[in-house]
Amino acid sequence: MNITNNRAVMVFKNENKYVVGLSKKKQNGEYENAYIKIEFNKDVELEDKTLIEIKNAWLSFYNWEYEGKKGTTYFIKCNEFKILGEAQNPYKEFREEHQEELEMKDEEGFDLPF
Repeated sequence: MNITNNRAVMVFKNENKYVVGLSKKKQNGEYENAYIKIEFNKDVELEDKTLIEIKNAWLSFYNWEYEGKKGTTYFIKCNEFKILGEAQNPYKEFREEHQEELEMKDEEGFDLPF
């Protein structure tokens, strides 16, 4: 499954592991957040809270077994991306700069969460 986007996503770093923050606006107006692991090529190092635009990625997984328990971990394997910002609060700054284009509604009239 290929993944591309034309909107900013924030990458959070913990040691040498990365996750991407996802959010969506619920019908009651509150936001719901989730995180999914993202892996980059070996030579890539990003700062915590870097904004990127994913150009080429895919959904992947690995199976694991630990102390008799088995499971599957899903992650995004990102091969190509564009850095959009590395400010202290880059999402806020990016949102302010692109407010008009971010205020779109989906097909059912709900505000999109970006």
